[in-house]
Amino acid sequence: MMLLTSFNLNVYLSFFLAFLFAALLGCFLEFAVLRRAKEPNVLGMIVITIGIEMVILGFVSWKFGAEQKTMPFPIDPYDSLFIGDIFLKKLDILTLVSALGLMGVLFLFFRFSKLGLAMKATQQNSVAARIVGVRTNRILMTTWGISSLVGAVAGLLISPTIMHPYMMWDPMLKGFAAAVMGGMTSLPGAVVAPICWGSSRICSAVIFPLSLRQWWLL
Repeated sequence: MMLLTSFNLNVYLSFFLAFLFAALLGCFLEFAVLRRAKEPNVLGMIVITIGIEMVILGFVSWKFGAEQKTMPFPIDPYDSLFIGDIFLKKLDILTLVSALGLMGVLFLFFRFSKLGLAMKATQQNSVAARIVGVRTNRILMTTWGISSLVGAVAGLLISPTIMHPYMMWDPMLKGFAAAVMGGMTSLPGAVVAPICWGSSRICSAVIFPLSLRQWWLL
């Protein structure tokens, strides 16, 4: 938002620079922090990542304030479309299309590109991948850069409706629960589990009374 309000840059240029900064930040954090961890497992990496996030959130709150802000966006979050009796927000449609597009791109990337195959090999057996010539440290750095880029896209799509330093806590917790449900290293599970979990939440909102579903809707 600072690029839009303080430097008066074009909105699309600002988005591009934000994505670039997110990718570089992910690469830097992998190199400076995550790579220094000794024999980390998946749970340990998650804990380290959450700790890094808390440090970043504290810095952002100190530097820019923790109050709610308004994010300029090409699509108004309240613009809507009516398709018969169906009411859809344009921002929700953009979010759905972006999510499907990212899933498709990542599927093709991991299935057919050399870099994607190297990432899968590193995840499955980093020692064997290193023996056959895969530079696993660079692969891990690139992986964290791509992960940060995807996170920046998610944050950008949420920012028109809610924007403050802690706005990603709720989506992060839901995403983590869905990742555990689908399998921490399963790409199909990472797609199917959030759909099933989200559908169950919507169904519970219709079927159960409020007093029974508060614990489920989080």
